[in-house]
Amino acid sequence: MRWFPLVWLVVGIVIGVAAFRIWQGAPAADVVPPPPATRPPSGPPAPAVPPTEPAEAPPLPQITLEQGKLTGTDETGQRQWELATGSLSVQEAQQRVVLGRVTGRFFKQGVPQVTVAAARAVYFLTSKDLELTGGVTAQTTDGRTLRAPRVRWEAGRKRLVASGGVVLTQRGMVIRADQVISNIDLKNTTFSGNVVVTVSGP
Repeated sequence: MRWFPLVWLVVGIVIGVAAFRIWQGAPAADVVPPPPATRPPSGPPAPAVPPTEPAEAPPLPQITLEQGKLTGTDETGQRQWELATGSLSVQEAQQRVVLGRVTGRFFKQGVPQVTVAAARAVYFLTSKDLELTGGVTAQTTDGRTLRAPRVRWEAGRKRLVASGGVVLTQRGMVIRADQVISNIDLKNTTFSGNVVVTVSGP
């Protein structure tokens, strides 16, 4: 019975060889490589998106300016006033035109009624009002004189509004008031606030 261990040895060798060959012929398992590590983008950062440009402002209303003279008209094109000035600036954001050291005239149906002088004037493009400030003097064709720190021409109502301590001088009479409202020729006038009337001789 000495051959019995030898038989089992041969059988073991055969099984081992067969197992080795089967292992060699088995397909290799797929190896999935790990995902690459995330890296921050290289190079300079992307430029910022520029802000959207604001909508273009509507064009300014037209005014007539010729040789240092600014003229205002009503809705029919009738001349209401004209001012001569040595300096002028357009302030688009405030919708106004500023003039320095002005002289000029106001008209009624094309006929001059009042001459004016002031240190400064502002024309408002939206309302078409005109404001005179700084030692304003207005004189009518028949000799009446109005003096005030501020005089505003209200284009919509076609009237003058003087304020800040007004003095109206005419033949035989001086009238002082805080405010004076008048038509363009100073013939239909309303006084208000601390009104004082001084009557002189004939």
